[in-house]
Amino acid sequence: MADKPAYHYTSVEALLQIVKSKRFRLSNIFFMNDAMEVEWCFNLAREIMLSQNPSTFAPLIDRTQERGFQHVFCGCFSRLKDDLSQWRGYADDGQGVAIEVDVTEIAKANTAYIEKLDVIYSKTKQKAGLDRILKAFLTPIKKGTLAARVGERLKIAHSYFQLSDYAVRCKNPAFSSEKEVRLVLRTTEMSADNVWRYDEELAHKFPNGIDFRLRGKTLVPFVEIEMPLSAIRRIWLGPRFGEEMAQIALQLFLSKEGVPDRVVESIKRSRASYRG
Repeated sequence: MADKPAYHYTSVEALLQIVKSKRFRLSNIFFMNDAMEVEWCFNLAREIMLSQNPSTFAPLIDRTQERGFQHVFCGCFSRLKDDLSQWRGYADDGQGVAIEVDVTEIAKANTAYIEKLDVIYSKTKQKAGLDRILKAFLTPIKKGTLAARVGERLKIAHSYFQLSDYAVRCKNPAFSSEKEVRLVLRTTEMSADNVWRYDEELAHKFPNGIDFRLRGKTLVPFVEIEMPLSAIRRIWLGPRFGEEMAQIALQLFLSKEGVPDRVVESIKRSRASYRG
């Protein structure tokens, strides 16, 4: 069964790169548009821990205050069709496109395990998820078990990993209008102490390694996953996309690169009235 459609708002240049390479870029989570990625959820977790049992949670609170780099990569889509705010914010100020896709098909086309996550914006739901993780942390370890012999250190590391994993799903409610769905690729390993050192062995655990691009003046780490053209359901043109000849040129390009005729023939223009 096909997933509900999702939309990737982007520039024409990025569309050309995606279609020609048949790959899709996932950027490192710490370089997303929300400066509080991960930290938003950690802050919320600390609020809960400080209000419930600060002394018992103290080592976990300390751990979440350490801002550490992680190899977590995300590709962002929206459930919203023809959304003006996203045309303006992500699609070259309305001159770009939105690629309507089946994100489940993209995930299944890759050999690596890629999670599809609908972002949680509700603080009530976020707190409920955090409560489950923190309750497990408070559960006493039975004496004489392997867990007891390994000790408290492993317990803290495990709970921290669970919090980090959950943080990828949560965003500030201020972004709720985007209705974001994500494709997430990560390793299960913690980053080394020297996070600046490029680790070939770790990089090879991603399908196409780790690479870098410039966004403005900032260097952004990214990975690429396979993007089957069959996963594209439709191409939407932004409210400031070019005239008819520009559309014909785009259709000719898509057809040349093997995008299915059903997509090339069904291109839609935005109904948003926006001049920029």
